[in-house]
Order: sequence, then structure tokens, then C-alpha cells
Amino acid sequence: MPFHSSIVTIATIAFGCTALATKSEGSGLSHWEEPVPIYKKSSYCIDARVDDLLSRMTIQEKAGQLFQARINQEPLDGPEGASANALEGNTTNHMLDKHMSHFNLATGITNATETAEFMNLIKERALDSRLGIPVTISTDPRHSFTENVVRKFAEVTKEEYMAVGIRASLHPQVNLTTEPRWARIGNTWGENSTLTSQMVVEYIKGFQGDKSGTKSVKTVTKHFPDSGPMKNRENSHFVYSKNQIYPGNNFEEHLKPFKAAIAAGATEMMLYYSRSIEFSAEYFKARNYTVVRIPEEADYTLLRYNAPYEPRSDIKLDRPAVIPEVIERAAAVLGSYGSDNEAFLDVVFGITAPKGKLPFDLPRSMEAVQAQMEDVPFDTRNSVFRYGHGLSYAIPCDVKQT
Repeated sequence: MPFHSSIVTIATIAFGCTALATKSEGSGLSHWEEPVPIYKKSSYCIDARVDDLLSRMTIQEKAGQLFQARINQEPLDGPEGASANALEGNTTNHMLDKHMSHFNLATGITNATETAEFMNLIKERALDSRLGIPVTISTDPRHSFTENVVRKFAEVTKEEYMAVGIRASLHPQVNLTTEPRWARIGNTWGENSTLTSQMVVEYIKGFQGDKSGTKSVKTVTKHFPDSGPMKNRENSHFVYSKNQIYPGNNFEEHLKPFKAAIAAGATEMMLYYSRSIEFSAEYFKARNYTVVRIPEEADYTLLRYNAPYEPRSDIKLDRPAVIPEVIERAAAVLGSYGSDNEAFLDVVFGITAPKGKLPFDLPRSMEAVQAQMEDVPFDTRNSVFRYGHGLSYAIPCDVKQT
């Protein structure tokens, strides 16, 4: 019997998915259109979509999701002869052959339109992968703020990130600055665990909202479980400095901001690159030994040394500076945390007033720094200025306060 028209059969299956069977006119053969996979259907719940996608992924594709590469705002695949550093993350090899889809934008943003167009190119490149897994673009901190406007700062920054396609922030950094020489103090909130805990809650709420969704930028709280109490103030990015110590048995204090972040809705944390080497008293108690305070009281003394290193100096307040001789001789001292020349001169000439407070103690000597326990806050002996110190200008009597 001849077919006079196309016959379309619609069969409803689980979760509301529909399959179409089409018989062409004049033919007895059936052609089934390949159904759209569940993970690409927004009508399905997230768990079902994730399970479907995972079931289709190879081991290599799953492994690629565990890595994050830096990406530069440069032509994808770059010009011929471009350096490996310029091409980092920008190659087809990273996105397709290595199955990576998480990238950290490493270059500055000078033109929001150009950055947004670059992000769109990356997303189009991701569509060429076997499963078309979307990319996630994140960034390290690009802004600064004061404690009383943290939520507003986070909300504004979120809008700026989303405008150019960044949906994940590799911050906040909530480590306590209990080791004055540590090189990464500049991105922290100081050595007060209570203040840091309060600020991280507002920070996460500002970026993610009360509940993560399409209007959120995901936060990555770092560095867990801590990175402040580094031995000899080194940075464990480097192979010669991986040792993290707690001579004051103060590990729990350093965990407080992370607990606050989890309670506020943090879903991701970045681990640090260090290893804890300090022998905690608990380890020895479990072995029926008693830990004493001075070597003369001990039957055994365990010592571990690092290889010699070349001392480095820096007087910026991205970490506590040992400058008592400067403070004693100067008529005034202004502490800066990264302000540009114009902002600095505005304060010098009274156009605006200094409002900041020290987020850490300023030590009087290197001996005091070396005597401080790496994991204990407010532990600097005879400091020049204490945590929270900060002066402003007197308000003239004829100026009305608003």
C-alpha cells in the first residue's frame, strides 16, 4: 500500500523525553533521528544530566577535568613562533587533545569588550570537543576593598566578571598572617581569625548570593588547610620551601575562616602546596612521650633544618616591614597596600584622609620576627605598631561632618 504522506510517531518516555520516528513517503524504511543526549537538555534535573555526561566520558576526558591551565588573551593557537609562555592554555592541544575545560585568565583586562569577545572564541572552541563540555573561566583577585563594604564590593566585582564571561573566582584567600615574613600576605585580611571569618561570609554571599545559580560567580576559598605559618617565611610554590609549622599548637585557629566559608556556602577550596612538618605534642602523647618547652629538660631533641637560602628584602606593606629606624626619624609614615601614585599624593596633600588600619603588627627587629611563633596571631614582641593601629587627619572645626 503506498504512503500518501509522512507519518510521525511520538513516543513519550521517562523524564518527559520524546523520541521521533519518521517514515519517508514512498518508502518502507524507517529513519530514526539520533536523540539529543540528556546532559544537553535543560529540562532535566542537574543530577540526571551530570550522571548522563559522566557515563559518556572516557577516563582521559575525566582526567582533563581535574586540571586548570592559565590562559592569556592572545590569539588561539597563537602566531607562528610564539613562545610557550604566550601559548599556555591557548592551544587546541589543551582544549581538545588534553580534554581541559577549566582556565585561569592570566592577562590583564584593559578593554571589557575585547575580553568578552575573546571569551566567546574560547566557548566556540569548546564546542569542537567530542562532548561539547563548556569551559569555565576563572581569575585571581583583580580588585581591593575595605572591610565595611565587602558584600557590595563582591556584588560589583561579580557583575564585572560576568560581563566578560568569568564565572569562577580563585579567591578569597583567608589565611592568617601570623608569620610576618610570608610572601603572600598582600591578598589576605590580616591575622585576626574573627574578622577574617566575618569578611569571608560577606564575600561569598556577594559573589554567589544566598544560593548558587545562573546569576552567581563561584568562589574558591584558599589555601586549605592553611598557608600562613610557613617555616622561614618561604613560599611553598617553590620546591625548596614546603615546610609548614605550628610551634604554638594553633592549627585550629587557622581553620576558623574555612569553617565560616563552608557555613556561608563555599563549594570549592584550593589546597596549598606545603606540608606540615612540626611534631605536634599529640603525636608524642600517643607514643607515651612528653613534650617539654626547653631542650635542657628533654631526654631527646629532634631537629630538622632547611638548606641555606639567600635573604631577600622588601619594605612594602604587602607583608609586615621591619623599619623602626625609618619610623623613628620620619615626621610621618604612610602605609600603602597597592595604591597608585595619584591616590598616594591625594593623601599626602590632604585631598583625602587615610582610613586604613594595620592588619598585622609591625615588628621592631628581625630578632622579634624570628622569635614569633609562625601559627600564633598578635605574637610580635615589643612591636613598633600593633594590629589595628592607624591614624587619620584631624577634622577642622569649621568643616561640617556629614
